[in-house]
Amino acid sequence: MNALLLEWLAAGSSASGPHDKTLEPLLYLCDLGYIQPADLLDENLAFKVAVDNIVRKVAGMLGYAPDEPLPPALDIFDEDGELRSDMFDAVLAEAGVTEDDFEKLLAPLTEGGFGEQPEGTVCWKGIGEPVDTNGEWAKDKAELCWNAKAVAGPELPSILFALWTVPDKQYQLDHFGKVAIDRDLADYNVSLRRLPEEDARKWNSFVDGLRPGADVSNNVTAFRFQPTTTQPAGEHTHTESPPQIAQILSKILVNTSH
Repeated sequence: MNALLLEWLAAGSSASGPHDKTLEPLLYLCDLGYIQPADLLDENLAFKVAVDNIVRKVAGMLGYAPDEPLPPALDIFDEDGELRSDMFDAVLAEAGVTEDDFEKLLAPLTEGGFGEQPEGTVCWKGIGEPVDTNGEWAKDKAELCWNAKAVAGPELPSILFALWTVPDKQYQLDHFGKVAIDRDLADYNVSLRRLPEEDARKWNSFVDGLRPGADVSNNVTAFRFQPTTTQPAGEHTHTESPPQIAQILSKILVNTSH
């Protein structure tokens, strides 16, 4: 099963829809416990965490201790941090299993997919418009519906998903004078999550100090991270232009001022 999960991640999701097609397999892996819900904020990070955890489980089945260095065959990311194209074959080779043997072992699990795929429509009424979903949003009815059969891929089980953002309205009123970050909250949080821990602390402290006024957007644009006393200035990348998170917040504040 772990090898099958690696094959899915290497191939990507087959489900159709306008959303990011990597999300369904990540949601499935989250349900299995390979990643945590918070990891889904950053799909690139979630992907790597999931693959690392799966490979560790495969290594454990091959007799490697949890803290033991992995053999080169299981070093599945290349020097650019991308998944190796021969990753799946390398894992099988390390396990001493041929692709034909793997297909035979897999047949009872995958014949007919995950059993009979569900049919019908699932609807959720009286909710707000999602930021992302593989369902269909009907604004006039305030209703989100999924065609269960349509969202099912040939390999992954049917996964119906939707993403909403819930802003802290009082905090934003206190610091921006308006609720500026709403549907952009997911992108904002991804940028925040990608900051080094010290930079994230500095940024949150800066935002905590903002107060409503005409210059709030200018203050955000003027923000720069300063190198720490233990970090050479040349090694810090945020000093010449506003960091990405400041650019995102500044653009949001400008767009919501009209």
